[in-house]
Amino acid sequence: MIELGRTARDKITGFTGIVTARMEDLFSAPQVKIQSKDIQNGVPVVAQWFEEGRVKVSIDPPIVGFRGP
Repeated sequence: MIELGRTARDKITGFTGIVTARMEDLFSAPQVKIQSKDIQNGVPVVAQWFEEGRVKVSIDPPIVGFRGP
């Protein structure tokens, strides 16, 4: 299980950010929500959901109190 607040990167798309949520249901693989720190045209990049198995977690300690951009 991926810990909330960890920096993570999707192995396929390269989308990088902070894990802000985790979701698990009966009929699909667990997923994590990654919030990017990037801003495009003055607007924060929208957070995206990824299957937990395709996410690589950084060795950095978790960020506490992350509220997004």
